[in-house]
This record gives sequence, structure tokens and C-alpha cells, in this order.
Amino acid sequence: MINNKKKSVLSEQNAIMKFLIVLSSIFIVQFSHFKLLLLYYPVTIIYLMFSKDIFLHFFKGLLRFTPFFVVYFLFGIFFKIDFLSQVEFIIRISFYLLLSFYLIVTTSLDRFLSDFLFMQKNIYLHNFQLFIVHTLYFIPVFFQEFRKGSLQIKQSKFSFSKIISLIENSLQKCLLEIHKVDLMTNIPYNQKSKFKIFYSSNIILSIYFLIIIGIRFLSLL
Repeated sequence: MINNKKKSVLSEQNAIMKFLIVLSSIFIVQFSHFKLLLLYYPVTIIYLMFSKDIFLHFFKGLLRFTPFFVVYFLFGIFFKIDFLSQVEFIIRISFYLLLSFYLIVTTSLDRFLSDFLFMQKNIYLHNFQLFIVHTLYFIPVFFQEFRKGSLQIKQSKFSFSKIISLIENSLQKCLLEIHKVDLMTNIPYNQKSKFKIFYSSNIILSIYFLIIIGIRFLSLL
């Protein structure tokens, strides 16, 4: 989850509604013909143009996946997999990545906690919520601290003891941040956000999902 300084219309959408519709869309696309995916893709791109930051993170994600795509094509050549089948697989993966970045970029931590505040009523759901928030919060902090320490190690003589010490220090700094997470998750229940389907942001999300369903329904006729 990425907190953007400039919030788009998509950032104001209800997080629960967004997660459910994205999961449903992935399910529909997964069991749709490739030709339909070629229709879903431009529709989704037009919809996501409300937040250009999504595409920035999406292209960065594709660059990181480039080695995987190259290896996949090489294996395809070696095992004589149909080229069009490989292209279809890559396009499907990229579509799922696009929807994933849509969720990550447009769902702030505050919005997530506010919309999922009902979990605090149940101890098991609340613990599950804490697990998700802690994971989303600590992984970036850990890697950030690890990168800082690794730059110092590169300037000195390499040793495994320094690596172990770096990991320990990074974990300790992450644990020092735990109070911030606890403060964010202990939101009074009366401060939860109110779900309104007729907010413009939620209407846009609903229209997008109806178009996805409509394309799938027309293909069955």
C-alpha cells in the first residue's frame, strides 16, 4: 500500500468493495477466452487513467519481471511450447499485475484500516488484520534499513558476520516501529468510514465491474 501525496478518485473508493470486485474480475478473466482478455485490457487501462501513478508502478513491476519472462520464453523454445500460448500467458500475468498495482497504489493504510474497522469486534479477525498491517508495514521498512546497511558493508571488507549483524539491526529497527502500527490500528469504532455506494468514486468502480460482466455475458450469447 502506497500513500500518495495527490489522491485520485480511485483512492477514495471503498477498500472492501474494491478488493471484492478485483478478485471477481480476476476470476472472470481467468476463465475467459484470450480474445475477451484483449477487450478487458483496454477497458481496464481507460478506467485506471484516473490515477496515472498506477502505470508508473506497473511499468516498474514489469521491468522486474523481465528476467522471468525471458526465462519463460527460453523454456518455451526448449520444450517447443506454442508461441501464441506463451504470449497469452504473459499478457494474463501482466493484467493481474496491473490489477494488483491498482489495489496497492490506490489503497492507503489509513483507508484500509478505516474500511475494515469492523474486524475489531472479533478477536480473530482483528488479529488477522494486525497480521496483514504488520506485514505490509514492516517488509518495506526492513528492506529500506537493509539497503542502507548493505551500502556501508560494500565500502568495507565482506564477512558473513556483518551480514548477520545487518539483518539483526534491521529487524530491531523494524520492531521499534511497532508502536506506530498499534496506534494506527486502534481506531475508535465510531470513527469508521461510512460506505456509500453512490459516491462518485464507488459509482466509477461499479461501472467498470458492470462492463467486465457485460463483456463476459455477451460472449456467452
